[in-house]
Amino acid sequence: MLRRLLCLVALSLAVLASPAAAQDVAQDAVTAKGQLFDDFGRLTLDWTKATPPQIDIALDDKAMVLRFDRAVALDPQATRNNLKAYIRAADLSADGKILTLTLKKPVTYRLDRTGSRLLLDLAQPGEAVLPNKATTKVSEAAPSKVEAPAKDEPPAEAAAPVPADSAPLTAAAPTTGPELKLRSAATRGSPSIGPVSSSPCGRKVTGPS
Repeated sequence: MLRRLLCLVALSLAVLASPAAAQDVAQDAVTAKGQLFDDFGRLTLDWTKATPPQIDIALDDKAMVLRFDRAVALDPQATRNNLKAYIRAADLSADGKILTLTLKKPVTYRLDRTGSRLLLDLAQPGEAVLPNKATTKVSEAAPSKVEAPAKDEPPAEAAAPVPADSAPLTAAAPTTGPELKLRSAATRGSPSIGPVSSSPCGRKVTGPS
């Protein structure tokens, strides 16, 4: 009786765990596709709807090792489709975290991430020279022109006040000539001279007072 009960418990746990395990496998299922271009080959790893894991790449002349930060479900032989000129053999570790690609010739590589896909480009000597690193396509905005701040101009100096005593004096032109006063004979002690009149000839004539 006890043995049967234990079997039922174990079976129940297996049934409960199986959907979660199946879901994890479905999320990490990867399809591989190889393509040939004029001067490089491309291996596309597609996670369909899941986000690709983080990946580290180690490279030497004979092999390329891809290390994923979580297990993936992948047919390693599918990585060689259309890429047999680059990849001699492919192997996935038992834990599904390491993919080893044995190379036919030394290569350079470039890794791009686009949505749910990883694009791994491979180039042999005589083909394109790739940067051997992961790259990200980012459109850089042209730097905006920064105007130099306007320099502060010194304030205009106020005109110095002109002292009143140094101001130029402008004398008004006299409207009439100086007034002539004739003193009487009694004052000067000589006969007084009568009024002056002008003759028609322009000569001055004086008469006795």
